[in-house]
Amino acid sequence: MNNLFILLVMSLLFIGCNGDDDVTETPEEVEVSLLGTWQLIEQRFSNDAGGPFSEDELPFYEVESENTVTFYSNDIVTSTARSLCSNTLFENNPTSGIYNLIDSTYTSNDCANPNYKYPFTQTDSIVIISYPYNGISEGKFKKIADLEE
Repeated sequence: MNNLFILLVMSLLFIGCNGDDDVTETPEEVEVSLLGTWQLIEQRFSNDAGGPFSEDELPFYEVESENTVTFYSNDIVTSTARSLCSNTLFENNPTSGIYNLIDSTYTSNDCANPNYKYPFTQTDSIVIISYPYNGISEGKFKKIADLEE
């Protein structure tokens, strides 16, 4: 009986130990909120829709710009320049519009076509806005400030 008890205790000790003590958990990725201010950092253009570059091959080029776009919690988006309407470096003529998170677009009465839905994508701390153009025209914005709530 004593041997059976020792065998049972030893079995429980071996079962209680596992080999994953050294496994470290990867930290959760922090989701970057769309709400906040984004600064124009890069642009890309192509002259025609067919080539010579596909959208995946067309490079972005760094730009120095003070143009910013700000997304607010009430579905309003504003820009310090024409950044809502066109892929430009001009730093005047503020614009505003209304964004829709369901289809990731915005519209602006300040633009030539107030019904045009400007598509945007967000990946972490980068937002890319696509502009109407005979080809590819996109502005890349980097998050520079969160909104204070």
